[in-house]
Amino acid sequence: MTLFIMRHGESVSNTKQGFIAGRSDMSELTPIGRVQIIRSAYELRSAGITHIYSSPVARAQETAHIIARSLNLTVQTVDWATELDHGIFEGNYWWEVIHKVPPAWRIKREEYDTPYPGGGESVSMMATRLWKGVDSFISSLATDSKIILVSHQAPIVTMHYLLQHGDPASYSSKQQVAFLKHIHSLRMKNGAYIEATYKGREFSNIDIKNDFEPITERKNNIAFYATGILKSNTELKIHKQETASKNAMFHLSNGSDYLLKVLHAEDPNAVERQAELYDYLHSQNISAPHIVFHDKSKVFYKTDVFIQDFIKGTSQKECLHAHSRSMTPILRQVLKNLQHIHSFKISEVRNFWIPPINGSFKKWNPFMIYNINFTLHHLTELSLSLQAQKRITEALTELKKYTRSKSFELVPIHGDLATDNIILHIDKKDTCSFVRIIDFEWARIGDALWDYAYYWGWLEREHEEVALVWKEMIAKKLTPEQFGILEMYRILFHAWTVRDTLEYKGDALRLSRGEQSRELLKINISKP
Repeated sequence: MTLFIMRHGESVSNTKQGFIAGRSDMSELTPIGRVQIIRSAYELRSAGITHIYSSPVARAQETAHIIARSLNLTVQTVDWATELDHGIFEGNYWWEVIHKVPPAWRIKREEYDTPYPGGGESVSMMATRLWKGVDSFISSLATDSKIILVSHQAPIVTMHYLLQHGDPASYSSKQQVAFLKHIHSLRMKNGAYIEATYKGREFSNIDIKNDFEPITERKNNIAFYATGILKSNTELKIHKQETASKNAMFHLSNGSDYLLKVLHAEDPNAVERQAELYDYLHSQNISAPHIVFHDKSKVFYKTDVFIQDFIKGTSQKECLHAHSRSMTPILRQVLKNLQHIHSFKISEVRNFWIPPINGSFKKWNPFMIYNINFTLHHLTELSLSLQAQKRITEALTELKKYTRSKSFELVPIHGDLATDNIILHIDKKDTCSFVRIIDFEWARIGDALWDYAYYWGWLEREHEEVALVWKEMIAKKLTPEQFGILEMYRILFHAWTVRDTLEYKGDALRLSRGEQSRELLKINISKP
């Protein structure tokens, strides 16, 4: 027989310093608390758990039901495993009621037989309750049982001592002092557990599991995690999404649809930045993802996790060839969204519209000049003709002068407008309509012309005729001088993409895009 005695996950009341939750508190677990328990359940997923029991207190019950959902079991309640009764302090900050407590109690409050005022328990009373409860409980179970029992800090550390030292009724005054020292010094983290093993019904050994290693991002682990977070009672369908970023992304479906991102941002502030960015977009009536759950606990995965809504539809990339004739209205909607974004005041967005890379490239000029220079440095390695290399060098040299001149207006830009990130709806008449742009991970403050050139480059790789429509649409909005800069940005986009094939040699997705851009540079390098 094995008994896993687990502390509940972090509750809202646990975050209130000085608050005595006690038995009566009805607050739910925090997001961190939910993840803590999912992680504990994951640790015990192969332990052969046969039963789950819980204290009747709300935070313990919620904990037990998260585990039950993860392990496909039910929860039974055992009253004897409840929290220490804190009497008058229950559901209050201690300083709110301390004036009601007799001075005599304050002097003896830490003694073994001193109960909490207002009908509460003493440590002695709690120990007796738990000893009788455990003894009766163990005797009622099959000897091959594997049990999870969810309880609370004070009862768990008490049971940890009782299982090793026996019936508290026989404790001498010296043993009582040792017991009090034990329960005041052993701290169980939320979601931690003690593992008590028995030979038959005779206690054998006890261990504490207070820390867990982060989990890898394998598909079955994602399923376990997401089932717990989403409180899913139906099987999750999971599909890994292709992405050129370092993030791991999964489409989840259980009747509703979600996108789960395990984020690998180098900038530690990038995650909060992205959450603020989405909130701002919603406030500006830009259709953007809604974050359903943001896990910043680092308990299950070692990085932050977003679960956001997943908009059903078809990416523009998939629609371009089958529905190219209906793309012009889509391009107008994309342009409208970009122009709206470019109109945002920098003063309103500067705290979160920043590239999630190292600090030296936060400003547009050094970021762009670095990438121009880096591309020029590797130009001879890109398998292009001398004529193409000469034309690229001329264009990027002029672009560098333009960037250094600071003659352009800095505005908030999207920064990474790929056709995969534009979601469309296709009706029964095969007419496409714009739904939303779904990825603002690289939103930054920069030159609006980069947005237009970036999208142009993506369209060129996917569908030349649609790319020409975009080119003509943008040309009407720009002066001849601006359009010349746009063309230089377009050349940088393709040359940069080819350059990436050198840096990401094992990345099939980047290699494929690089080959497409290389061919476009060979064919179209002299075309305006």
